[in-house]
Amino acid sequence: MGLSSMRKFLIVTIVSTLIIIVTYFLPSGVWAEFGELPAHPLIIHGVVVLLPLLAILLLAGLFWKNLLKKLHLPLIGALALSVVGVLAAKSSGYSLSAVVGLPKSHAQWGNYLVLLAIALVSSFVLFSYFSFYKKSKIASSSLGVLMAFLAVCAIGMTYVVGHSGAESVWKYKYNSVKDQQGLP
Repeated sequence: MGLSSMRKFLIVTIVSTLIIIVTYFLPSGVWAEFGELPAHPLIIHGVVVLLPLLAILLLAGLFWKNLLKKLHLPLIGALALSVVGVLAAKSSGYSLSAVVGLPKSHAQWGNYLVLLAIALVSSFVLFSYFSFYKKSKIASSSLGVLMAFLAVCAIGMTYVVGHSGAESVWKYKYNSVKDQQGLP
């Protein structure tokens, strides 16, 4: 006999929450390297793609609720994985900064992105609950507005974090090479 839809929702939500919590409390050195390469540049590419893509999907789903109704369980899991990616990026960034120095602005924006990603997945879980299980138009609408705001912020914050990181690594090196070669 299959699991009830509410039971599936609870299992996905609890497992996703536990994965986030376990990841949050892992020692920072866990994400330091892949092979002999620093993991941070590799991890961030997944975050830069996955988190904004999921945020866009959530925004689209607010206009096509049937999309969210059909996909909310895998989306909860995917959002949890994106939070894991953000946490891994933060951790690997601190490990990398021990070797190359800490870009303070980039690190601070990254800390904000962790909180924002957790808030986004939390708002989506609550939105799903009040939209598809314990139907409440007021709660669903309010959480939909909150989720939309957080999704837009997640897209923007991902850009800010990525840009500040790329700038801290490449700006002076790139300009120096351009100047040496006489490029505009």
